Amino acid sequence: MPPRVSDQASAPVEPAARWSVPPVACPVMTSNGVHASSDAYVREYAAADPIGATFMGVGGHDDRMTDYSPDGFADRARLARSALAQVRSAQPRDDTEAVAADVFTERIGLDLEIHDAGLDMAALNMIASPVQDVRMVFDLMPTATTQDWEVVARRLAGVPGALAGLSASLRVASDAGNSAALRQVRRVAAQCETWSGGVQPFFDALVAGADGVPDSLRADLQEGAVAASARRPGRGGHRDAPGAADPERDGVSRGGAVDAGAGPGVHADADDRRPGPRARRDRSLPGLAGSGTLLQAG
Repeated sequence: MPPRVSDQASAPVEPAARWSVPPVACPVMTSNGVHASSDAYVREYAAADPIGATFMGVGGHDDRMTDYSPDGFADRARLARSALAQVRSAQPRDDTEAVAADVFTERIGLDLEIHDAGLDMAALNMIASPVQDVRMVFDLMPTATTQDWEVVARRLAGVPGALAGLSASLRVASDAGNSAALRQVRRVAAQCETWSGGVQPFFDALVAGADGVPDSLRADLQEGAVAASARRPGRGGHRDAPGAADPERDGVSRGGAVDAGAGPGVHADADDRRPGPRARRDRSLPGLAGSGTLLQAG
């Protein structure tokens, strides 16, 4: 999956410190050949998107979460714009660099178009969006040694902050008229309830496999699992964390049809297939207990 990039949010949000994800400085790229500039972008992108780095197999960032706040999207977009300018200005040295320049320009340019349209911070679906990435990245992490589990514990501790940032971004996107279809919001909420509920929630099952680790590390892992599932001792999934607003209209239903999965009274008219600010936003949606966020309309 190619990296996704974004730019500065258009609406004010809470201070970045509330999201608890350390900012990543995006260095200024120096002029170089196409291959060298592309390689530098991969290294610098990996630092700015640790989850993406794990998916790409780039090591050195596995103990951190990606900053999904508006500031994090903005940092990655600035990095992408800088890299794109470098590649466009570079003179290809041979046919391989010419092909590389074409591919890089098309891919990164498209990512920036998606950002400029305000769609990156609005990404929310039940197959491939940041919510799933936060959960699935742990499937790719080694757990054979105590050192491996220390890395898992540090990343696990960053889950609540990453999801708080994502919640802020979804709100900014919604305020700008870019929201996921209502049925997607409901399905993602159901996914997260599954991950955080049942006999053994996902993160509980993950840390239960930490055999032979020191007691202090086991305690850190267990504490991280509770926080990542947004649960408190003696309570079920808590649903009072802020989240994104979503319009009442479903942008993918047939014109005039009621969406059976969205509840009574939710329609998608033929002339309103894309959710926007004119849609009503006064309905409550299920909580994302598993990801520590609540998607709510209103």
